[in-house]
Amino acid sequence: MPVWDADEVVAELRPSFLACYKAGLSTDWQLQGRVLLSAKVSAAGEVTSTRTISREGLSAEVEACLLDVVSSARFAPPGGGGSTLNVPITFRR
Repeated sequence: MPVWDADEVVAELRPSFLACYKAGLSTDWQLQGRVLLSAKVSAAGEVTSTRTISREGLSAEVEACLLDVVSSARFAPPGGGGSTLNVPITFRR
């Protein structure tokens, strides 16, 4: 089932994504890369699980922070049996 407000919700998460990245830069000022996260969204719109599909160039700490941010998101109820969203995130210096 489609999640009609997915783009808007992910856009609202960007400041938190950036905070994760800035925390990573404090330990590695050259840090840059990308991650692809998957989020299962329940029929009620809550994120029930998240996982990393791929990670390149980012630390495990940044990845964990990003997963926590996505886990806290709330989407419009997609109905049915829920939905799965893929969330690509890229950071460049």
